[in-house]
Amino acid sequence: MKYLLIDSGFFIALYDERDKYHQNAVEFNCEYIENTNNSLMIPWPILYETFSTRMVRKRKNIKIFHRNLRFLMERKRIHFINDLPYREKALDDVFKELERKTEHYRDLSLVDRIVREILSASDLKIDIFKTYNHKDFYDICKRFRRLML
Repeated sequence: MKYLLIDSGFFIALYDERDKYHQNAVEFNCEYIENTNNSLMIPWPILYETFSTRMVRKRKNIKIFHRNLRFLMERKRIHFINDLPYREKALDDVFKELERKTEHYRDLSLVDRIVREILSASDLKIDIFKTYNHKDFYDICKRFRRLML
């Protein structure tokens, strides 16, 4: 069994057939989630980002997501990660970024900074990180030996 940290882009792509990563998300879902015993690690901010206005406008997608979530929860294959231990450092990093020279400024959202903090947590078992924003996470995954797909 592997522990997968999932980014919001995956969920959005999986449930939106018009998303450019939809086919990749469907294939990943089949290979790493549906046909396995792998567990999903989902930070709460990822759910906030996933259920943005764009996502909730499509009731059928929310129903499918809910059905899939219940299925995984019943099998104890979902672990919600509390972001409380990571929030303050991530928020501090947003403001520390202002001290950097313009050419080195990283325009990462607070959610992405929280995910980066989670990826750097040595006490969390994370085997694979699924994202479509590789450039925002490449360095942290490399440093903490997290496989990024």
